[in-house]
Amino acid sequence: IERRDDLQRCWDFAAELQRLAMQDEDSVREVMHAYRANRNERVQLILAHLAGTVEQDPETAYEGAEDLLFESQDPEIQRAAAMMLGIYGWDHPFAFDDLPELLEDEDLQQMEGRARMSLAGAVYDVTGDEAARDLLKDGLSAGDPETRNEAATVLAELGYAAEVMPALERVAMRPDGVGRAASSLIENELISQDIASERERHEISDSDIAGLPDYSSRDFVTSLVLTTHRFATVLEREVAHGRRGQTRTLSPEDQLEADRMTDNFSRGVCSHVDDYTDYMTGQDMLDMVSQMSGQYGGIGARVLMVDGRCVISQPFYEFPTVNERTGEITWHMAPAYDSGLRAGDIIVGGAGKDFDGWSLNEIVDELRGEPGSTVDVQVLRRGWEEPRTFEITRAEVTVTNAPHEMLPGGIGYIHLNQFGYDAHNHIEVALQDLERQDVEGLVLDLRGNSGGSLDAVVAIADKFLDGEKLITYLEGRWGAWADRRDYQTENQFDPRTFPLVVLTDGRSASGSELLAGAFQDHDRAIVIGEPTFGKGTGQAFPYLISSMGEGTEDDPAYRRYTRWLRITTFSYYLPSGRSINEVGVQPDVPISTTREVRTRYHSVEFNEWLGWELSEIDRLRRDRDEFGFDPVMRYLAENFEGNEELFAKLAEFDDFDYTNYPNFEEFYESLDTTLSRDDVRRLLRLGLETRAERTGGVRLWVADWRARDFVHNVQDDEVLQRGIRHLADDLNIDLEKSPEYRHFAD
Repeated sequence: IERRDDLQRCWDFAAELQRLAMQDEDSVREVMHAYRANRNERVQLILAHLAGTVEQDPETAYEGAEDLLFESQDPEIQRAAAMMLGIYGWDHPFAFDDLPELLEDEDLQQMEGRARMSLAGAVYDVTGDEAARDLLKDGLSAGDPETRNEAATVLAELGYAAEVMPALERVAMRPDGVGRAASSLIENELISQDIASERERHEISDSDIAGLPDYSSRDFVTSLVLTTHRFATVLEREVAHGRRGQTRTLSPEDQLEADRMTDNFSRGVCSHVDDYTDYMTGQDMLDMVSQMSGQYGGIGARVLMVDGRCVISQPFYEFPTVNERTGEITWHMAPAYDSGLRAGDIIVGGAGKDFDGWSLNEIVDELRGEPGSTVDVQVLRRGWEEPRTFEITRAEVTVTNAPHEMLPGGIGYIHLNQFGYDAHNHIEVALQDLERQDVEGLVLDLRGNSGGSLDAVVAIADKFLDGEKLITYLEGRWGAWADRRDYQTENQFDPRTFPLVVLTDGRSASGSELLAGAFQDHDRAIVIGEPTFGKGTGQAFPYLISSMGEGTEDDPAYRRYTRWLRITTFSYYLPSGRSINEVGVQPDVPISTTREVRTRYHSVEFNEWLGWELSEIDRLRRDRDEFGFDPVMRYLAENFEGNEELFAKLAEFDDFDYTNYPNFEEFYESLDTTLSRDDVRRLLRLGLETRAERTGGVRLWVADWRARDFVHNVQDDEVLQRGIRHLADDLNIDLEKSPEYRHFAD
């Protein structure tokens, strides 16, 4: 930024810094602090902006922009600073009084015309000052065309597009970014006029619109989307006629682009209704159904891209299927693992095709297919000189919603990942397996579970509640959702009566909140952890445009022409009448953890790492060999074989002692790191990667060796430890007698 004259390129760099801050905020803050004294105006402008976006400090951002407005002689810097005053003035305590005075300042009255119009726009936007609007209107007749253009554009952005349409149309004729921006404002105004017409046709009042964040009118939003479709059709026709009026047939590429344009416009309309209303293509719907069902035809492996190559992050192991009629449970080994594929393998080709240059989605589509069909997969593994071919018979793979394990002392643990269509069956499989092992108390982990099927929520509650108990009721505002609907257990089975603990966090949403809240209201379980997310609204899925297809993945017409709305139509309430919307379920035992434990996988995202420690971990993570192995994975490749049983014990519990790991000291010295030995022990056990989709520590290698995943991390998981302590008190379990529990027994 310091070396650039092009302000637009500086904003690009600022956006990149914002993106980096999402991964490593401490390092970006250190860079910002180091440049505080730099007097380069572009650097100061970007630092002020980052103060508002990265540091969430709008007052500093506002004051930095105000300083530049007075100090800079560069019209572009002044214009950008003026715009920032409009952005951050909303959150500055004195901006409402301060901004109008800026227009009266003698020095600022001498500013270049475009910058002065930008300042007037910021003042009017934040304060509604009539003098600022009058100044903008005067700017429409200024002698300088750039000032006139800026005045027209700013007024249009402030909602006066209809009044300045002639001036805006002149600006739109410019063949540059300014012209494109004016064209967009004109298009927005036309859409707004269509929306106003639809509101009038459906007799939608302002009070109804004010209610849209909580409830949405299906007819109204449908009309908005169809209006957008009509508008997109006009643009599609313009593409067909071309800029010079020549009529031509749309190529498949142009037609695809027209479809994307229509879909993106429609998504934009829906995004302004509320956080959950959405526009969905047929493919979006198929993907959602596939995710909710947890079933697909394929080889059964999680994959991701590492340095441009498709790597198996972890194969699936055994998974159950349940006969809906008889309740019989059958276990199957996933094809990839059964055929010999392992974590860390690189998939270089398949079905006779080289995957070099392919995207992850393209590779996944190639590996998936009809159950029973075969696919040849070319795999490269560390230690192999050439890829080897594996013939794999695809199967209908079921991704279990409820991995489980028996803990010492008769305490069962189930991590319910989502309320998929079959989640109640997965819970039943887990419960029956735990009961065969004489379970005495259960921890039901709902952390990270964002919800799913309401029917699954009720069916799972039915397994723990006696009698016909209300789980939730729904109330909406329009149509079939206007009346209250009750959802209650049916008492189909003898409920489990053992003590129950439910774990929650800020990512437990929707169905998780309903289940945890219902258990609270019926005094069936104690809830431990963090307050839940607070999603107390539900969505319906009406058709917008229907194809003549059958609704299958093999039907291109279904994917291309079917369109849906995912639209907010009702609110959920707990049995006691509590609303969870925006407040969530408050745990009985609140725990604010110092680190977030990803229980489904093996990694822990340590929030307590210091900035320099994160930088050092990142350095080690980047030290990968040609097979993508980081130092931890290389250590395991050299030491795992022959020590499998030892590593299996360390994966469960390593007694917080790095000397338990074979050849640890040699490994530690080879890293040449400033991290402590205990830090390296933690990373060795859990892997260098903090992302859930890619890990490589001892626990992953042991899971691959034993063909069974780890579903918890008792050693490090503070919330789970508190749940175990609660059950131990109920069941009179002496935690001191179990090595895995001893460190948190007090």
